[in-house]
Amino acid sequence: MILTLRYPHVRDIVQHYADRKNDKKITSILDNGLGSEEDATHLGYFIWEMLDLMAKDRELGVVVLGGADNTEMA
Repeated sequence: MILTLRYPHVRDIVQHYADRKNDKKITSILDNGLGSEEDATHLGYFIWEMLDLMAKDRELGVVVLGGADNTEMA
């Protein structure tokens, strides 16, 4: 996935939340890129869920990848 190659910190945060949600499809997309329209749709929904989780973590002061506010990473 070109975005995560250019910005490795983005891959780290996406991988963290994929692991947290046990979302193997996102891990596959990170490793292999988008292979279908279904992959793209899944990634789009996942990103919105991830942003919601990031906001909750920020509000609760949860440290993720060394920071309590990772909104600039996404």
